[in-house]
Amino acid sequence: IKISTRLTRRSWVITGSAILVALAPLTFSISPLIRFTYPFFCFGFLLAQSRERWTSALRHHKPVLIVFLLIVTCVCFLAWGKSTYIYNNLGLIHDFRSTKDVLLMFVGSAAASAVAIELLLQCWRFGHLNRMARFIAVELGQATLLL
Repeated sequence: IKISTRLTRRSWVITGSAILVALAPLTFSISPLIRFTYPFFCFGFLLAQSRERWTSALRHHKPVLIVFLLIVTCVCFLAWGKSTYIYNNLGLIHDFRSTKDVLLMFVGSAAASAVAIELLLQCWRFGHLNRMARFIAVELGQATLLL
């Protein structure tokens, strides 16, 4: 990612690398967990790079988007099973069922993450003036980064 920040078309390079890592055969990957987490890291990195553009574009459609993501999260939760976890499916696609499990894993995780982030941002907006909330977020939050 650091090397790609020097390129002019970095968003295409980062997106392409995330897709390649997610679709790479298991023998070319360091571990299945990297195959799962690297695309999310790239997506977060790209969102952080273009924060102003995304926040202005999403401001008008944010409630509809959050409701949509909440519905997607609930549907994915109801369809979730043991074979959906990265530890069990290893992100490998063999047939239609494994394709469904891997797709459900990525879509469900992304939707649930977006809903959780929005919920945390809303809680922070209302609670950041409280001394206890600031203590939990700043002091304890930094300690959990070690995990």
